[in-house]
Formats: sequence, structure tokens, C-alpha cells
Amino acid sequence: MYIQVVGPGIVKLPREFELEVIGRYDNLTVVMPPPEIIAAAKLVRGSEVDFQDVAWWVGQRGLDASDIEAAIDLFPNSRDREAARENIVVVSLVADGHGR
Repeated sequence: MYIQVVGPGIVKLPREFELEVIGRYDNLTVVMPPPEIIAAAKLVRGSEVDFQDVAWWVGQRGLDASDIEAAIDLFPNSRDREAARENIVVVSLVADGHGR
């Protein structure tokens, strides 16, 4: 398991979303945002590594463009939403590569 603590930065995440529990270790519970929120945030930033990460999430969790578009709509910053929508074509290309 790879854990990264993420503080305020380039992308402001939605105020509210359901957390996914990925592990419980005694008094420590490790959680993450839903994969579609992570993928949408990656599309905002839009680096080559971010696109590779989105491809991984699409392949691992079966996300499609509609899942990620719904997540994009939750982002509070209009510039972030616009940037993610401009990059959503990556999801279609990845999905085509996975035989969808």
C-alpha cells in the first residue's frame, strides 16, 4: 500500500464526498476519496503522470467518463471544472484501449 498525505494545493476538492475505507490497523483507519474524485482531480492538473494515473483508475475500478464527469461537477472552483472537462477526452481514449 502506498500512502500519501495531501494538503491544500493545486486542486480544491469538493466540500463533501463519501470516503472509502481502504484499511484498518488498530486505532488507525486509512481512507481515500472515491476514485472518480481522484481521477477528476488528476484531470484538473493534467500532467502526463496524472493521465497515467487516470488510466490506472479507469482500468482498476471500471470508471467511465460519466462517473468522472459527475465528480467534476462537484468541484467548487469553476476553473478546475473547466480544466478537467478539457482533459476528459483522455478517459475516452483510455476506455477505448480497454475494449469499452
